[in-house]
Amino acid sequence: MVWSETRLTGSGSRVVIGRERSTVVIGGLGARHGSGGLAAMLGQADLDVIAQEAAAQVRAGADVLEVCVSGAGRDETTYLPQVVKAVARSVTVPLCICAKAPEALDAALANCPGKPVAYLVDQQTGPWQDFLAVAARRGAAVIAQGLEPHGVPEGLDERIEVTRRVLREAIAAGVAREDVIVDPVVLPVAEYEGAAAQALRLIAHVAQIDAINMTVRVGSLSSGLPANGDLDHLFMARAVAAGVTCLMVDDVAAARGFALMSDVLLGREGALSRYRDFARETHGAATAQLAF
Repeated sequence: MVWSETRLTGSGSRVVIGRERSTVVIGGLGARHGSGGLAAMLGQADLDVIAQEAAAQVRAGADVLEVCVSGAGRDETTYLPQVVKAVARSVTVPLCICAKAPEALDAALANCPGKPVAYLVDQQTGPWQDFLAVAARRGAAVIAQGLEPHGVPEGLDERIEVTRRVLREAIAAGVAREDVIVDPVVLPVAEYEGAAAQALRLIAHVAQIDAINMTVRVGSLSSGLPANGDLDHLFMARAVAAGVTCLMVDDVAAARGFALMSDVLLGREGALSRYRDFARETHGAATAQLAF
């Protein structure tokens, strides 16, 4: 089976997500504003602040920007399109638009240049089929979570089947197979001790058999544990080796480095050159020369 390649575009750049491509980093806006995230920025009622943050995340290495106003205490259908428009004016990279309601997604996609990817904030309770219909009509890619209505299935076999079911549902709704990115939903290991191992087995199985693009949200795994950055980064590298092709992160700068290192270890074309450039920009020319 040929591996899916998901092609996203912004107002001035293109990103291709695929197994033999560079690992794509999807950066969340508002990470530097603490637990309030983008909601804290929205509290300032200043779209210019959001636009500046978007530009900073791209400079830090984000290939795609995740835009979500959930929890900001604003009307999503009204405000999400405004934020998307402000961000799209500030950066040229593709966007990942997160929404709770299909009508909010529809309004946001109408303001979004190029071809973005759509993500349903709460797929368990959200109107999944309506969400898919909007994404298909607007020509957006989608991130589909491997969830049942009651949450994440317990057994590996059941999780594999649910992952394939959401893939089939997205295709049936009119989303092209190559435009479906699956999120296996990584549970925190502090609450579910075997969560990481099960997620890695799921990723490896689906990647090998179904050859679709997969993502993980970095940070959820280590919730409630000390030194969570180290655990997240180790999991990130293992997940990329297992078959994850894009990472959803808050700490873009750190994730970019680990994504590049993972690509180098996997022998992906041009990865060493990209890592050298990253090391030079991050640590200075002298450090880069010593390292290489």
